[in-house]
Amino acid sequence: MQRWLLCLVVSLLASCAAIPVQETTLRNANGGTVTCKQVGRGVVSYGVGKHLYDECLAKAHADGYQ
Repeated sequence: MQRWLLCLVVSLLASCAAIPVQETTLRNANGGTVTCKQVGRGVVSYGVGKHLYDECLAKAHADGYQ
């Protein structure tokens, strides 16, 4: 039982370390910038972070940032 639990914990930690983080800085015509960054670690929070990152990019594009 303990060996199984140890393998599970090590696997989860390794999967957290393997998830890339995205960061994008966009600029508008006036020289202003906005930075969208994906945060989150682990399998579940990766999906949430990706969704928030995509929403940030969509809002920035709608506000005139390229």
